[in-house]
Amino acid sequence: MHQGSVALQRGNFDESAELYTRALELEPNGILNHLMSPIPILYAGRLDEARSAIDKARRMFPAESFGLGLEAIMAGIEGDPRRAEILADEAARSVHSMTHTHHTWHSCAAAYALSGRPEKAIHELERCAAMGLPNYRLFEVDPYLRPLQNNPAFRELMTNLRREHESIRDEFGLDP
Repeated sequence: MHQGSVALQRGNFDESAELYTRALELEPNGILNHLMSPIPILYAGRLDEARSAIDKARRMFPAESFGLGLEAIMAGIEGDPRRAEILADEAARSVHSMTHTHHTWHSCAAAYALSGRPEKAIHELERCAAMGLPNYRLFEVDPYLRPLQNNPAFRELMTNLRREHESIRDEFGLDP
């Protein structure tokens, strides 16, 4: 699963999808595996396959906010910004996640970006970064955050996250 996450963050969506598939085979009861596995498929633009994977995760974990956030992204992709915003609002308010809530907030940010709500998207990304996912690399490759790329607040957030990452990398002598 973690290798799938690394491949996702590097923009290797097909490799990530394959690694998540293998993770599910090895650990079929892993909640996070089921909820994360649709993401690389979604990012790769394989929308029918992504819809199916999201629907499966939602059936397995109907109250999970992470799946609701992914459904919000699909609504945005499908051209229903109102529904995307409503679903993202519900997911962002949820306090009943079985996973890392920052993943839900990242999905909500993407849905808001697709819905033309940049202020809400950036708020969720800031919250996401502050609570465990300060990952500018992931935010850069996320195709559904592209509507934010020219937004000054988004660019400032990305600059700050990049600086933090580089500081940690340099302090600990990590590979770029």
